[in-house]
Amino acid sequence: MSMMCNMTDIGKAMDLVNGQSFSDDFSKYSYVFLFGTENQAGINKILSYKDKDVLTVASSGDQYLGAVYYGAKVVDVFDINRLTYYMTCLKIAAIYVLDFREFKEFFFPTRSDGLRNQNFWSLQILNRLMPVMPGIVGLFWDKVMYQVRKGDYGNFVAPSNKKYSYDNILSGMPFYQSEEEYYKLQALLRKRKFPEFFESDIKDLGNTLTSTYDIAYLSNILEHGIAVKQEKLYYDPFCPSIYYEEHEKLEKSETIEVLDTITPHLREDGIVLLGYRSNNSDNFLWMYSGEMLDVDTISSKYRPDYINGRTDDVDMVLTYKPKRGQKMC
Repeated sequence: MSMMCNMTDIGKAMDLVNGQSFSDDFSKYSYVFLFGTENQAGINKILSYKDKDVLTVASSGDQYLGAVYYGAKVVDVFDINRLTYYMTCLKIAAIYVLDFREFKEFFFPTRSDGLRNQNFWSLQILNRLMPVMPGIVGLFWDKVMYQVRKGDYGNFVAPSNKKYSYDNILSGMPFYQSEEEYYKLQALLRKRKFPEFFESDIKDLGNTLTSTYDIAYLSNILEHGIAVKQEKLYYDPFCPSIYYEEHEKLEKSETIEVLDTITPHLREDGIVLLGYRSNNSDNFLWMYSGEMLDVDTISSKYRPDYINGRTDDVDMVLTYKPKRGQKMC
């Protein structure tokens, strides 16, 4: 990332902080997430990070941290949203420098009693992180965090994250739950450089990558792509029976298009994480039917939420394993 591009990144981030919103929730410049929504402990049981080379979405940085914590060798990150790179680097630097208590005060917006953390995104603590950050990242956060501290996040942080539940942050994340595990992760991060970042839409990613990987972690990008084609904000697995065939056809075509760009960069025994559905155990439509993709369930990161239709205490993880003989058809 050049300094010229960095100044553009700062300008776009400041626009979000000041309340501007962009048309697409997942674009070159859109809001960022403080923490992930996926159970990393459960995901490791499926992906088995130990000694693997991993490509993961950048997002909040939690996916990167999970891979490092569970023993991955190389972990590269990608995202269409450039601002996720800065969030990932901020979180790495915070764990690298701060003790367990300080990290929670700096990165958790609320305390265990539900009150706001007064040291959340403290400028004094940020100054301590500056020496270990890449220069452009330090400059970015110096400008953006100062503006946030003057007022509010605006549209810079995902709306659902502004009052993030303390318990939800901890769930499925051993290094946020335990002081001992936190320092284990800290020691691992201190042996690494900051990750290589690929800015790319998922369907152009294959033209951007320069390496091959054992694991490709795509989070919910596939579902978002389907939702965009349906002109919806979010993927909806339910549809009237008269539209079922059309919906199934769309799911198949989007899945194949995504896998076509990823599999040339996947090693022989590799695995792709294609989807993650919270608090659900139903086999929705084609993607979750098990016809071509594997579906596993793990303990849910969130408690069931009956009001919003998240009724189960398990999460579904969707994966593709070429070695298993799954065919893209």
